[in-house]
Amino acid sequence: MEFQLIKTTPKSVYSTLENIITPLICGKYELLRTPNGKPYIEGNPLHFSITHSGNIAFIATANVPVGVDFELIRERNIAVTLNRFTDREKNYIANRLEKFYENWVAKEAFIKMLGQTLATHLKRLEYFDGKLYFDGIQKHVSIRHISGGICAVCLKYSEEKL
Repeated sequence: MEFQLIKTTPKSVYSTLENIITPLICGKYELLRTPNGKPYIEGNPLHFSITHSGNIAFIATANVPVGVDFELIRERNIAVTLNRFTDREKNYIANRLEKFYENWVAKEAFIKMLGQTLATHLKRLEYFDGKLYFDGIQKHVSIRHISGGICAVCLKYSEEKL
C-alpha cells in the first residue's frame, strides 16, 4: 500500500483536492464530513486526509484509510503538553522540540486515519524511538521532515484490527 503526498496552500487545498478527485469519479460527487470533521466522498475508493500549518498544506491520498498531519517547527513551551505523555515519551523527547513535533504529528495522523479525535484516544497512543503504538501494538507511520516542519502519514493496513 502506498500513499501520495501533495503539497499545496491552505487557500487552494480544496481546489487541489478537486483536481485529484475529479478524474477518478464519474459524475457528480459531494464532499461530506464525518461527525468528527474528516472529509470524505460517499462510495469513493479514494481515501484522503488534509492538514495545514502556517501557509503550507498537504493532502495525502491512498486506496485505504489514510491520515496526515503537518506542523511547522516553531518555538513553543511544551512543558504543559508533556504532562499528558508517558515517561518513555518524555525521555525520548528530552525537551527536543523536533522530537516533540514528531510525536504530535504521528498521533494526529493516526487519529485522523481513524476518523476520531485526540481527546478520545490520546491515552491509548504512545510514540517513542520513532515508533507509534496504539494499545501497545506497533502501528505504521511515515515521518518526513519537509518544508520547515514535520509531516506524518498513517495508513490502515488490511490485517490491522483497530
